[in-house]
Amino acid sequence: MRFSIQYLSFFVIQSESAKETDTNKRYKHYKTLDHYDYEDSEIKSFLDEEFTRIAKRKADVNPDTAAAPTKIGRFVMEPGQEPESNPNYNLFQRLRVAATKEQFHYACDDVLRSYMDTSAVRGGAFIVAAAKINELFDEPFVFVLKCDFESKIARISDERSLISKVDMAISARNIKSIQYPHMPEEGMLEPYELKIHQASHARYFEDFLKYVSYEKSKPEIVNDQVLGLVQEYMERKWSGDGEEDESGYAADGGRGRDAGLGGRSGCRMARGRRGRRGCRRRTRRIRGRSRARSVGGIGLRRAGL
Repeated sequence: MRFSIQYLSFFVIQSESAKETDTNKRYKHYKTLDHYDYEDSEIKSFLDEEFTRIAKRKADVNPDTAAAPTKIGRFVMEPGQEPESNPNYNLFQRLRVAATKEQFHYACDDVLRSYMDTSAVRGGAFIVAAAKINELFDEPFVFVLKCDFESKIARISDERSLISKVDMAISARNIKSIQYPHMPEEGMLEPYELKIHQASHARYFEDFLKYVSYEKSKPEIVNDQVLGLVQEYMERKWSGDGEEDESGYAADGGRGRDAGLGGRSGCRMARGRRGRRGCRRRTRRIRGRSRARSVGGIGLRRAGL
């Protein structure tokens, strides 16, 4: 898989002071290259392998963890609306259809302005490229790359000073990238999806792409399913208990188990009407009747009746 660069714009983001923590950032456009300019430039050796590495990097729609460095995003569209209603989609489409270096530069400038509005912007190189795979597709891919400045980078100078400091040094080791459109397999395209890679705690690109949504991670899906099952179980349990109480009340005629005078509630009711003696007398009568019935039953069995 080999990409042929159509256009590439190179920007540098710097703070107004020498401190990297300065929140006042500005950017400068260095140069926009076409295909022939890129082939003769030094940046070709720096980036050529990176485009292939980014395209081959695998990512799941539902990642294994919410903090996965590589994610698949999808442009948000309201039901019945065209993708052109999404501002982020329009930004990338302008980059894809640019026919001249000037058009590509202006489109890149709009992308960088949107990126500069995010909360966590660090100094570094901001690179936007349009590249084709001539063997597979006629339309180009768009790559947005961000290389943060490396701190404490030096080069060996001479025997006297030993080393000299290198300002605004960048490395391909920690490049943050956006690829549009997403290519899940070689030769397949998802026109409404893009792939984001940022191995950092600060979610630069997620803040930048406000109209792109991301699917939940697998642990989040499992947690939602478990929570839904628990809620469903509790609803069925409580609603079932309520039905049993109502059915029990109806079957008992509204009296309940303790409505009879022989029970405890009956004694309490009798105490209210007759006093304690009346309750005891009635209890004795009931016991006497049960004994008489049992004795009579024994006599009948002995008589052979």
